Order: sequence, then C-alpha cells, then structure tokens
Amino acid sequence: MPRLSKAIFSKGERPDFDSASYSAMFIRNYDAGIIPFRMDGKDPFTVRLSVANQGLEKQLVEFLSIGQYGQYFLNESLQSAIEALSLYLITYGEVYLEIVCKDDTDKIDIGSNKPVFLPWGKVIKLLNRFFQIVPIANWGHQEKKFYILPASRIWHVQLPKQLGTPRAHRRMLKRLARLSVVTPGFVRKNGIYDESARYDFIAQRHYQDIAAESETAKWGGSQGASQIEGTTEYHLVVTRLKSAYSQALIREHLINEINTLIARLGADNALEVEGLVSSATINEAMNKLEKGDIGFSEALDALEE
Repeated sequence: MPRLSKAIFSKGERPDFDSASYSAMFIRNYDAGIIPFRMDGKDPFTVRLSVANQGLEKQLVEFLSIGQYGQYFLNESLQSAIEALSLYLITYGEVYLEIVCKDDTDKIDIGSNKPVFLPWGKVIKLLNRFFQIVPIANWGHQEKKFYILPASRIWHVQLPKQLGTPRAHRRMLKRLARLSVVTPGFVRKNGIYDESARYDFIAQRHYQDIAAESETAKWGGSQGASQIEGTTEYHLVVTRLKSAYSQALIREHLINEINTLIARLGADNALEVEGLVSSATINEAMNKLEKGDIGFSEALDALEE
C-alpha cells in the first residue's frame, strides 16, 4: 500500500524558536547525549535480539534506519531511530509515523514495511482511524483538507509520563520562548531608550535564568544553572543527575516503544540493549545523595557505569 499521509506541509505550524532562546537551548541540551558519544571508534553499548534470528536482524537494520540510510549494523540503526525520535519528542512532546509498505501489497510485517515521519501538525484519532489535518495555510483548490489513516498504519509515540503530557510540554517550551525576550516591552513600545537608563538589565537576565530553571525543573533544569550567581554545588550535581535521568527515561521509553512495534508487526522477539546507564541506577544515586549516604563524586560516578 502506498503512503496515505501527506509527506510535507510547505507552510506548517511548526514551532520556530529563536536559536538563542531558552526553548532552543533546552532542545539542544537534552537531545545531545541521548545516546552517549562513541569513544575510540567504539559504540558504548551493544544490541542483540532476545532470540537470535539473523533474518529478522537484517530486516530491522533497514526498518530502524529512520531518516537515514546505509546503516549496516543493528546498533547503528537503533541509535539512528532513537536520535531521530527523541528530537521530535523533545521538540513537540510526541511524534506520529506511518508504517508504509514498500511494495504494492498490504502486508503488516517488518520486512515489507518502513516507518516514515508525518510532518508536524494536528492529528486526531477517532475510533480506529487517524485524521491528519492539513494546516489552513496549505489549503489549495480541490485539494484534500485532511487525510484518513488506518490505526494499523500509525505509530504514535509520546514522552514518558514522568516528563509530562505532550500538550504540557509544548506549553512549557512556549513559556521558555517568552522568557527569552531580552528587551523590556516599554523600550519596544515607544522607542525611547533613555527610559531604560535606570533599568537593570543584568537583574532582568538573572531572574529570567532563574525562571527558566524553575520551568524545566522536572527535567533537571535548563542546564544553565552554573551561570546563575549563588547556585550551590549541590544544586549543580543534582541537576546534572536529573537531566541524565530524564535522558535515560526517554532512551528506555523509546526502546520499549520500538519493541512494542516489533511485536505489533508480528515478530515474536525483542531488542536487548546493554552498556547504557539505566534510569534506575541514576535514580538510586540521587536518592542516596539526598540522604547523605554518598558524596558528589560517588553520585556522578553513577553516570559512568
């Protein structure tokens, strides 16, 4: 079956955050390091199927190369999938993909299909169908205003529940964007910069940084706490651990979602990943640090296990 969804919206409603805004920095900081960087040309983790199956492994290498092609190994494909999906989750809170059959058949299996991203926009589920709504800016004469997609063809992935709902996440990013305004409103309103002579811009930036930290506390802060005067070493260590915990939650959640999809497509198998620090390990270190059972260096050592 050919692709049923619209592949591109030329004029979408995608969030467009200034590259220097708190929102953009948040997205960059949390997206980087979802999968640890390679050291000495070696991957820091291993991937295998719970039941050895070379045929299925070969299919998964291609199936999981989301947004990239030419992957030759399962660990590379899994990393490609996690990195592509995590960027969507951190930017939008959720992502929709269509499972497209590579030939003219309508088979629902791994070897015959490939996940492709739906462009950012409104998607509504009604009963056993999804409706991809075309943004008004893209409406054309005698062109579709929505596309109907069978639920069997849609893969919908959201943030882990511990990090909030997609809607709440997008609201947080919008608040961060509003916090990023450097020039006070009264300056832009009348253009009289003399009125700002007694205005303390440094204090404004200080309180903006604090507000950004507060907005992102659930994740582990905006990772800019070191620039805030008065920040304690304890706070810096805790936010470092908590941000790594959030990244681990996303990583584990995506591996679980991929395994759920593999089962959904009829394969009685699952991916097993070793070598990555677990969210449970980081959470244990945070709890011990809070109780005073371990010190800062021991707590941070949990990130290297």
